[in-house]
Amino acid sequence: MKTTKNYYMPLFLALIIGLFLCLPAIVGAQAKISDKPMKYWSQQEWKQWAERQHKLQLLKGTGAADRREGVMDGNKIRTVFYNYGSIGRPNTEPSIEWPRESTHGYAYEFGPMIGAEVVDAFGDTVRIFSEALIDGGDSAPGGKVWGWQPLPQYLNTSAKPPTPAMSNKPDTWPKTQDVSNPFYNPDAEGDNDRFLWPGVDTLGQISGDLEAFWVMDDRDNDEFDYYPFINDSSRRGLGIELTCRLLQFSAAPAEDVIFYIIEIKNVSDKRLEKVVAAMFGDPHIGGPGDFADDYAGFNREANMVYSWDKEGSGNDYSIPWSELGWLGFKFLESPLDDQGNELGLTSMTAPRYASTEGAPATDDIMWEKLQPGLFDEANIAQEADNVFLFGTGYFSLDPGETQQFSIAVLMGKGLQDLEANAEVAQDIYNRNYKFTKAPDPPKVSAIAGDREVTLYWDTKSEDSFDDFFQVKDFEGYKIYKSTDKGQTWGPVITNSFGLDVAFKPIAQFDNENNVEGLFPFDKDGYRFDLGKNTGLVHSFTDKNVINGVTYYYSVTAYDSGYASKGIHPVESGRFDGQNLVAVMPSPRVPGYETAQSLVNHTAGLSTASIDVKVLDPTLVTGDLYEISFEDSSTGKIVANIFNTETGDTVVRQQDELSGFPFIFDGLITSITNEPVVTIIDSLSGWTEESKSTLQTTISLFPQNGFRLPRDIEIRFFDTFVDTSIGVSAVIVAIPVKFEIWNVNDNEKLDIILFSSNKDTIDAEDRIVAIIHKNNIPTGTWEVKFSDPNSGAIIGPSAGDVIKITIAKPFELIDKYEIETLQTAVADVSTKIDFMADIAVVPNPYVVSSSYETPPASVFSVGRGERRVLFMNIPPKCTIRIYTINGELLRTIEHNGPLENGMEPWDLLTDEGLDISYGIYIYHVDAGQYGKKIGKFAIIK
Repeated sequence: MKTTKNYYMPLFLALIIGLFLCLPAIVGAQAKISDKPMKYWSQQEWKQWAERQHKLQLLKGTGAADRREGVMDGNKIRTVFYNYGSIGRPNTEPSIEWPRESTHGYAYEFGPMIGAEVVDAFGDTVRIFSEALIDGGDSAPGGKVWGWQPLPQYLNTSAKPPTPAMSNKPDTWPKTQDVSNPFYNPDAEGDNDRFLWPGVDTLGQISGDLEAFWVMDDRDNDEFDYYPFINDSSRRGLGIELTCRLLQFSAAPAEDVIFYIIEIKNVSDKRLEKVVAAMFGDPHIGGPGDFADDYAGFNREANMVYSWDKEGSGNDYSIPWSELGWLGFKFLESPLDDQGNELGLTSMTAPRYASTEGAPATDDIMWEKLQPGLFDEANIAQEADNVFLFGTGYFSLDPGETQQFSIAVLMGKGLQDLEANAEVAQDIYNRNYKFTKAPDPPKVSAIAGDREVTLYWDTKSEDSFDDFFQVKDFEGYKIYKSTDKGQTWGPVITNSFGLDVAFKPIAQFDNENNVEGLFPFDKDGYRFDLGKNTGLVHSFTDKNVINGVTYYYSVTAYDSGYASKGIHPVESGRFDGQNLVAVMPSPRVPGYETAQSLVNHTAGLSTASIDVKVLDPTLVTGDLYEISFEDSSTGKIVANIFNTETGDTVVRQQDELSGFPFIFDGLITSITNEPVVTIIDSLSGWTEESKSTLQTTISLFPQNGFRLPRDIEIRFFDTFVDTSIGVSAVIVAIPVKFEIWNVNDNEKLDIILFSSNKDTIDAEDRIVAIIHKNNIPTGTWEVKFSDPNSGAIIGPSAGDVIKITIAKPFELIDKYEIETLQTAVADVSTKIDFMADIAVVPNPYVVSSSYETPPASVFSVGRGERRVLFMNIPPKCTIRIYTINGELLRTIEHNGPLENGMEPWDLLTDEGLDISYGIYIYHVDAGQYGKKIGKFAIIK
């Protein structure tokens, strides 16, 4: 047996080695779905291909594992993009959708190509292109991409959802503390500025309303025997690295433009003598099913190419030809030639899709079509399914050298509009991407209540600075509501031409200033609503909701526009996880008692106000907080809030003490300091028990009077009880029948009396309370007397008192406590409420219900999730569902928070089977709170 085993071992090893050698060919054969061009594949063919591509990525240790998808939706163009360079993707929407949320897509796929002429390891001259297009892109037989792959150090690989780095989502930024990380700030003062957005020219600068950033290289392109790195044969391609940025402005003049900014860097050890930069892509003007009648053109002087649909033809969207968009690409910046001049657009052609000339994988043909000076107008495939190939070249790249390649992706309604948008894009580029933009969107949170939803947001929008106009121009907030996952945001606003241009918000709040009403002039027949001077708020409660229905809210920020400069107001976009939230209101559990808060003034004399309300009961811990005050480095008094249970300072040096709300631990708090030490007139004057009829005028002593932050009482007697201070030959010390007391400190004050009659207080007499500053008598508050308007004149007598009540700002001695009480359940009422209020909704359940969330995207179909909801149930219980014959179908264990007395059922049995129509019995076992039996119906 031993001899036999040795005999077969070589054969066995040969078979194994052969299998591994054949694996790429086997996998490659599996990846081939159909002989048809990809654009003509069915959904099933696409699905099979995508699944196999995923398996290939797992098999191969390439950069494909770090590929990410993102969405640019910062203006009227919405599109998916990828950190391997592509804008749009086959069979994927939105791919250059315009206008945003219209479902009108204009592109199949576009992506950058960089090619160079090099000498390979055998001394042969070869032309190599790197690209990463899905349809027609270059790849090995086993599926490995011969082109761009993202570099993982420029994204946060643990971000959820996984996307490239986005300017509005700091959790997508790489968090490595290394100077090679362009997001890292080595001069950070704390966690808040440790990682900043890598701006176009300044760290921390976000030029547009929305930006994306990634870096990719072509190390996986090992199609040719060219080795750009002398000491590293594993890194292939041309040794090119692309730093990429997408940028959008939402301001009306630039709302139809995406800026695609690319820095081309030779990171290899070898000089590249002859390089060309290009874009390859496929428009589909009129929709993904209307690609066969497109036209293509170019304007060499404007460095622009463009595509449009055949006039008079139909389209997927059933809109007039005049309403269809034109798609354009304009070089804003191109690489420099040896004399330092920008090359501009140097070649353009538009061959047919899936033709030999239209295949990006054919490097030699691409090099031929992109040779400078070739504008193959005669061979453009017109009224056809054409693809675009346009470039700029030639230029050289030394090791370490960079060249800039910036493109504007344009949409317009007709050629004239497209050209106007191109001019705007060029102007913005000339200003180094400095242009008016919307205020930063606020950070919004949502709290699900019982038949209500509360939104609250921060104040960052109000500090937004417009670099273009060099001002803070925030004006207000608009609140929108959706029940279809953001496909629509309320009633549609149409322009004067009857076209949908905006949505009506459910609420709007703006600054109290001289800006209100409609903007002075319109944009395309629509005038922006600037608000009604309502004043700003930072929370809003919507009571027009139904428990169990998912709602989507967005709070946008807008500016005031610049009528004198022809600039319309700009409103921020809606960004998931930033100012767009989803929330489902739900009933509280039976016996629910909400969290509470109480403020106590424990030390000090301030009359300022502190208001604390429970905003999010789920975050209230029941802890005790202490508010204290200190002087800041600027001399301004600031507040600190200390959690006495945990020892944490939850709010540090809060300097906004003018009633502006701020939020911590589920509490919304506003601290309103007294702006100045002054008299509270409504609480000052004669007390009710006083008999004198003399009128009093209380004011600050006019000769450099000191605003004493203390309450004063002037107490009268029938005998002389004090002596005033003499300060001159005229104002002499005399006995007086009254005393002045600082009642807060229980301190008697000195007096100056201005009087013509030394024995009594008469009209025109003045009493001044005195303190001593640097041993000098200083006047504070003064009372001047005058005769009554009518009736007898009665002077002060024993028991009469004048109160002077003062508004006192915070001092360092002031302290406050915030007591909190957690949410709880009252056992007695729980049982009563549970037995009386439990219900199933909707009942009966029908084919369509408002409780069901629509599909995830406007490109999906179907009715959404199927479910009924058990309402008003205790926090812990067991729900059993039976047929009318008593057969147990499903057991659900509910264990939820106190704020959610609701449990969904997906209409499936324990075995995952769909139930049929009919009557069903439910049994809820809530332990100590009792049991409840009921029934509900499922009908067609």
